[in-house]
Amino acid sequence: TDTPTTFPTNYPTFLPTTSPTMSPTSPPTPNCNVVAVDDFDYPDGTLVGAPGSPWTVTSGLTSPIMVTNQRVSIVHGDGFREDVRFPMPTSYSSGFLLAKFQMSVDKAIGGTDFEYFAHFSRSAIRFVCRVDLVAPNSAEDGDYTIGISSTTSTAEATLGVDFQAGDEVSVVVYIDLYTGLCSVAAGGDTATGTTTSDDALNSFHLRQSNSASDETITMDGLRIFRLDSLSEIERCI
Repeated sequence: TDTPTTFPTNYPTFLPTTSPTMSPTSPPTPNCNVVAVDDFDYPDGTLVGAPGSPWTVTSGLTSPIMVTNQRVSIVHGDGFREDVRFPMPTSYSSGFLLAKFQMSVDKAIGGTDFEYFAHFSRSAIRFVCRVDLVAPNSAEDGDYTIGISSTTSTAEATLGVDFQAGDEVSVVVYIDLYTGLCSVAAGGDTATGTTTSDDALNSFHLRQSNSASDETITMDGLRIFRLDSLSEIERCI
């Protein structure tokens, strides 16, 4: 899939792209440092080991992460399931590190055991900006919402909007490498974690586990950026 030239209706919103003293007709050129791109346009089969795939296994002995029709599937369930990492070209310790992707969830999320499925890391040993699927704010309004944790395994903050199973959702997760705080944005809302990380980050991960709902998340259109400021986000992605 190609990077969209217009934002979907459910695309996250961010800070204004211009300051009060900046001409909106001639904004400065943003520093869009594209760190990585993956459209998962591999043959159907395992993600790790596919022709041209940079992904490597970090843990897990069963249930490899699979590619089907240029989408990758993260399947929660029983067993010691495969987790994978995308190595970035260097470590990043300043600015803003941001991952954008499209995702869909196959069912409503319930219960109390929620699991994160994507995150940044330092050398596959320090997990940062963990993106979580949790029960919706209101079952009448949706099937799930999205949480974020800067460093812990449970969501520290969740979005105030809900999403329907089967809908395509544009998600952005990013870390302010100066403060160490992580945020997730989708559906016009943003949630920010409460713990901080001082790690220099060098990889992006996909994770499978065993949750109360054992949901499947499909994903495509992964883009990773390193930006100087949040005001560059909309002009870069």
